[in-house]
Amino acid sequence: MNNISAKFSLIIITILIDQFSKYTLISYLKTIDYFLEICSVLNLVYVWNYGISFGIFGEFYQYSNGFFLVVNFAIIAYLFYLLLHHQNNNFNIIGYQLIIG
Repeated sequence: MNNISAKFSLIIITILIDQFSKYTLISYLKTIDYFLEICSVLNLVYVWNYGISFGIFGEFYQYSNGFFLVVNFAIIAYLFYLLLHHQNNNFNIIGYQLIIG
């Protein structure tokens, strides 16, 4: 897996699967009033959270989004660095690819 295009292909595939599944599920939930009962203990409900976990920073979402965008960019840049400079272990490389994706 030393080829750079091979390293980026799993990232692209992961992003495409993620975005396609989100789009498909949201589109389906919109047609059934944003609620899908899977079983008695599992429901899918479409809700938009403007903050982070449990609505933290919800009232400051216009500012927190920019902050977390910068933090996420720094983390992904570091993971790309590790991905491009980690040649020994294919399991580590695949893990970096999936986390970035």
